Amino acid sequence: MAEVFRRTRVVRFGQCDPAGIVYYPRYTEIGHELLEEWFSEALEVDFHTLHEVWGQGFPTASLELDFLRPSRYGETLECSLWITHLGESSLRLVMELACAGEVRVRIRQRLVNVDYQSLRPAPMAPALRTQFARFLHAKETT
Repeated sequence: MAEVFRRTRVVRFGQCDPAGIVYYPRYTEIGHELLEEWFSEALEVDFHTLHEVWGQGFPTASLELDFLRPSRYGETLECSLWITHLGESSLRLVMELACAGEVRVRIRQRLVNVDYQSLRPAPMAPALRTQFARFLHAKETT
């Protein structure tokens, strides 16, 4: 059975607008934090190693956010991440941020493995691709 990477986040005062709801660009920051934690904790390669030692990275090629319900200061967001497509040099993933089981934001993101010398897409390392495959789901919702 495919895995889902999960973490929680408490909505902080500084992430909110004057109405007390999460200011929409902050969701991309939350998503990026989740992505970094996924790489280091679940895939066992932190961004420093990926970028500085391996000379590769996974920049975002596309990003789409659906704002389904507002989130407020002090609420706990249940953050989930999984892959919906795994190619030779790219992957598509979904992140859902929910509160009390209600999805507040859905993020769809396509990442492309890039060699930092050429700045061109490159096949991902086989060991990393195997790690990614653990999170591959057949559909967009879990």
